[in-house]
Amino acid sequence: MWAPDEALSSHEYAELSLPPPLRFFNATSLTAIYTAKANEVKKLIPHADLHPVELIPHRALIAFSAFIYHQTDIGPYKALSISLPVTEKKRSVPLFFLWQLLRRKSFSLYVWQLPVTTEMARLNGYPKFMAHINFIFDHEQVACNVSVEETNILTLTGRRLPARSLKPMEVTIYSMRERSLLKGHLRFSAATGGWSLRADTVILTLGEHAIAQKLRRLKMSNDPLYYLYLDRSESVLSPPRYEPNCQIDDS
Repeated sequence: MWAPDEALSSHEYAELSLPPPLRFFNATSLTAIYTAKANEVKKLIPHADLHPVELIPHRALIAFSAFIYHQTDIGPYKALSISLPVTEKKRSVPLFFLWQLLRRKSFSLYVWQLPVTTEMARLNGYPKFMAHINFIFDHEQVACNVSVEETNILTLTGRRLPARSLKPMEVTIYSMRERSLLKGHLRFSAATGGWSLRADTVILTLGEHAIAQKLRRLKMSNDPLYYLYLDRSESVLSPPRYEPNCQIDDS
């Protein structure tokens, strides 16, 4: 048996059906973070050890990130991540996550939905499914539309902010697999882009898909809390590892 805290060999990755780290050499992305009802967000996190980050009491956070991966180890593809900022075991301190975000410190996300556009992109252990993801660029903004079988999930439209060099950052990523909690890491080694706290920099429009209906139940804020546009980034995604001594929340 392998020890969870030890590095895995290529042979062990194969035995566990986990891929080696995945490198993203060139990506463009936009991310918008909104607030939502904390008790409804908690229902989307099926694990007792993970707690939604609350910006203020009873208002948790939800993040929407649209990616164009121009060059990766598995070829180009597009993706949309719907994730929930979380803490493990200890509950969050209000406003601390926002400080981490603005200072580009490390933070943690639970991946709730992750549609992608290629079969190869589904093979790295995260909860992915196939979708149609279309990006439209003009001089001032970029729009990302995501749909499944002609049913729209959402459209995320954000400004192309002036680019500048940003600090490296690490994101801990949690997901579920066969009732077990998995933990991986996304490390940004280089990025150029911009961020804003202005409400008019990004617009989220929900569609009619079942995922959109679930999102409506979260009673999300009309305006974003934070918006990030990365014109170019380089990162490495480690494969998820099983977390020992963790419990499923069946409530």
